[in-house]
Amino acid sequence: MGPHPHGWWIVLHLALFVFWLGGDLGVFYSSRYVLRPTLAPRRAPRR
Repeated sequence: MGPHPHGWWIVLHLALFVFWLGGDLGVFYSSRYVLRPTLAPRRAPRR
Protein backbone atom coordinates (compact mmCIF):
# COMPACT_ATOMS: atom_id res chain seq x y z
CA MET A 1 0.00 0.00 0.00
CA GLY A 2 1.63 3.23 -1.17
CA PRO A 3 1.07 6.87 -0.37
CA HIS A 4 -2.23 8.48 -1.19
CA PRO A 5 -2.12 10.20 -4.62
CA HIS A 6 -3.61 13.39 -3.16
CA GLY A 7 -1.63 13.32 0.08
CA TRP A 8 -0.25 16.87 -0.15
CA TRP A 9 -3.72 18.30 -0.81
CA ILE A 10 -5.08 16.51 2.24
CA VAL A 11 -2.25 17.86 4.42
CA LEU A 12 -2.75 21.36 3.01
CA HIS A 13 -6.49 21.30 3.70
CA LEU A 14 -5.96 20.02 7.24
CA ALA A 15 -3.35 22.72 7.93
CA LEU A 16 -5.64 25.46 6.58
CA PHE A 17 -8.54 24.11 8.65
CA VAL A 18 -6.44 24.12 11.83
CA PHE A 19 -5.18 27.66 11.06
CA TRP A 20 -8.73 28.92 10.48
CA LEU A 21 -10.15 27.20 13.56
CA GLY A 22 -7.29 28.41 15.73
CA GLY A 23 -7.95 32.02 14.73
CA ASP A 24 -11.64 31.70 15.50
CA LEU A 25 -10.98 30.12 18.88
CA GLY A 26 -8.45 32.83 19.70
CA VAL A 27 -10.98 35.57 18.96
CA PHE A 28 -13.66 33.77 20.96
CA TYR A 29 -11.35 33.29 23.95
CA SER A 30 -10.06 36.87 23.92
CA SER A 31 -13.59 38.26 23.61
CA ARG A 32 -14.28 36.91 27.09
CA TYR A 33 -11.69 39.33 28.48
CA VAL A 34 -13.07 42.26 26.50
CA LEU A 35 -16.55 41.74 27.93
CA ARG A 36 -15.40 41.73 31.58
CA PRO A 37 -16.35 45.05 33.18
CA THR A 38 -13.82 44.54 35.99
CA LEU A 39 -10.88 44.78 33.61
CA ALA A 40 -10.30 48.45 32.93
CA PRO A 41 -7.59 49.71 30.61
CA ARG A 42 -4.47 51.07 32.31
CA ARG A 43 -3.88 54.76 32.21
CA ALA A 44 -0.57 56.04 30.93
CA PRO A 45 1.48 57.91 33.53
CA ARG A 46 1.39 61.68 33.22
CA ARG A 47 4.58 63.49 32.43
